[in-house]
Formats: sequence, C-alpha cells, structure tokens
Amino acid sequence: MAAVMLVVAMLIIAVVRVHAPFGQKAEGASIGRITLSMRERMLLQRTNMYLIGGVILLTAIGGFLGGPLEMVAIVAAIAVMTIPVRYTLTSQGIAMNNVVFRSWTDFTGYREERSGLVLLGVTGQRNFRVHVLGENRAIAVKALTRLLPATGERKPGGARAARATAKAR
Repeated sequence: MAAVMLVVAMLIIAVVRVHAPFGQKAEGASIGRITLSMRERMLLQRTNMYLIGGVILLTAIGGFLGGPLEMVAIVAAIAVMTIPVRYTLTSQGIAMNNVVFRSWTDFTGYREERSGLVLLGVTGQRNFRVHVLGENRAIAVKALTRLLPATGERKPGGARAARATAKAR
C-alpha cells in the first residue's frame, strides 16, 4: 500500500509541475506563445519520469506492486506527458501554463544551452529554464532578444566540454 501511495504522490507532483487548478495568470499584453512538442515536454519532466520509473522498477523487483498496478502507473506517467505545456511571453514577463509567472525584472539576461534557454535571475532570484528546441527555440530567442540581453557565456556540456578539458591539459 505504501508503494502505491508513493507512486501516486510522485504522479501528482509531476502533474502539478505543468498544471495547477488555481495558478498564476500571465500579466501584461501577450507577445507570443510557444507550445512545447512531446520531446520538449519530456525534457521538462525528465527528472520526474526517471524517478517514477525507478520507483516502479524497484517496487516490481521487490514485489510490492502487482503487474496490473505497474501498468496503471506506467500509463499514468505517459498520460502526464500528454498534458499540453505552453510558455506565454508578455510585456510584463513569462508564464508557463498557469503554474508560474516570472516578471522580466527578475532576470538579468539569458543564455543558450543544449536543452533550451536559461533566463538568468538577478541576485537572490532563481534562474528560469525554458525547455525549447528547434523551431520553438528560434522563436523564443527572437522574442527574448527584444526583452533581455543575451550573455555570451554558454554552459558547456557533453562531448564539447570533454574536448575543451582535454585541450586545456
């Protein structure tokens, strides 16, 4: 029973990350809207999905969940991924669905990373990650260049970071 409750709680947390019944509304005049593709939604929820998958695997190995309950948990996790996610850019800030709204005054600029864009928070504020790829990334960069300065810094990742480290040695 505890395993079922754990999986249900994890699924609720994943849902609340992209959909809140009573959330923050976007303020200001709308500049644009970016609807995330399935791949981008998977990037947004990847930590939650890894953890849910790990718990399902461990409970299956331990025999805490039966086969039908495992399948229900897997289908529920896939259903969470189908919830539409939209970033709304306004004259006042950026919103993700009705879950979060951040004002442009909270940011000093943005930087590009492999998995999207990171809006850099002012001192004392957290960064805000915008999970966009391909065409959505181009749209987001075009809109953000009018609102925030781009920082020249890029966070190296993957093979590029390994090559840079090897050259430095």
